[in-house]
Amino acid sequence: MIELKVALYSGRGGELAPDVSEVLNELSIRHDFINEREIRSGILRDYGTLIVPGGYTRRIIPALGDVGKRQIHESVKNGCGYIGICAGAYVAPELGLTKAKVIRGSGTFITTVEIVGMSHPVTDGYKGRLAVFYQNGPRIGPSSEDTPLAFYRDGSAAIIVSRCGGGKVVLFSPHPEKLPDTWGLLENAINYVKAEAPDPRLSHLYMRLRES
Repeated sequence: MIELKVALYSGRGGELAPDVSEVLNELSIRHDFINEREIRSGILRDYGTLIVPGGYTRRIIPALGDVGKRQIHESVKNGCGYIGICAGAYVAPELGLTKAKVIRGSGTFITTVEIVGMSHPVTDGYKGRLAVFYQNGPRIGPSSEDTPLAFYRDGSAAIIVSRCGGGKVVLFSPHPEKLPDTWGLLENAINYVKAEAPDPRLSHLYMRLRES
């Protein structure tokens, strides 16, 4: 299997893409910036993970349009992983990636969450209370099809995982890229959702075996 690349949305509304990119570079995770026009053109077929960072929800959805939303939904349904951070979590229900409810929050501060999914790959290495950077992220109400991994003190979910067809979905209300102590959550999430493609060398070998 060949690991497919990571796409980081940096189009209209994805203003915090540079912050995520800086951390991905620190973690030696190769990635490409993509915008709404490229998504509409079908570029996600070349990627195994899409990260939609913090920014402005009201700009992302109009920028994508119906075609872009459909492209993301179909790509995830077919196996592409999706990681939504703050604005990327807000837009996930509109993309049809989760049935969770996202309630708008406000403020910028460091707060704590309670990790509850200690056996899950996304929260591997984390337990108990964890300090996180919050900036206007959603208060998430998970659906029966979602799995919450961390909660805020008010009982709303801070991190959830879900599935859309063959693709895995991770939604962060806070910003894991903002504090070094939470970078591991982002790295774990990428490793968890990433899709792989068959090694073409193996495909050629398989075809030769069939023909022999």
